[in-house]
Amino acid sequence: MFGTMGEETTQMLQVRPWWDPELAVGGFPPNSLYFETYWLPILGPAATLALRELNRGLGEEPGGYEIDPVWLARRLGVGRSRSANGPVARAIDRLCRFGLARIQTGTRALEVRTHAPVLPRHLFSRLPPDLRKSHDRHTGDSPGRPDAESPARRTTGPGADQHTPRQRPLRPASAPR
Repeated sequence: MFGTMGEETTQMLQVRPWWDPELAVGGFPPNSLYFETYWLPILGPAATLALRELNRGLGEEPGGYEIDPVWLARRLGVGRSRSANGPVARAIDRLCRFGLARIQTGTRALEVRTHAPVLPRHLFSRLPPDLRKSHDRHTGDSPGRPDAESPARRTTGPGADQHTPRQRPLRPASAPR
C-alpha cells in the first residue's frame, strides 16, 4: 500500500488524528447524517466506511494507533489486496484527494480528519439535484460558506442532528494546545 503501482507490502499503517479546532466545532463527524447524505455520493462507499472505521479506532486510541491494511479491508468488505491499486489504497487515496486525510511524507503515517467541513462549492455541483436542494435546507446556508449558527450545526435543541447526537469534541491527546 502507498507504494508504486502493483507493489505489495506487509507494513502496518500508523493512523493519527488530523485535528482542526474549527471543524471540531463547525464540522460534521463521519458518522453524522450530514456526512452520509452529502459526502457519501462524493467519496463513494469504501472511502466513507474507511473514514468511519479509522475514526472509530481514534475514539479508542485518541493519540493514534497502528492498523493492518488487510484487517481494514476485511472490515470494509473490499478484499485483502495490499497492492497500491487495491481497494483500501484507492479508498485512502480518495480521502486524501478530497482533503479528509493526508499521508505524512516519508512515513507510513496517515492523518485522518475527525470532522468534515461543509461540502465545498466545487464538489456541490457533483450532487444530484435533489441533494443540492436539500443541502440548503439542511444547513441553512450555501455550500462552502460555513455558518456556525446553522440548524445542522446545532448540537442540542431544535435543529440538532437527531440521528447522531453530537457532543462537544475533546481535544485528542496529540493535538497541539
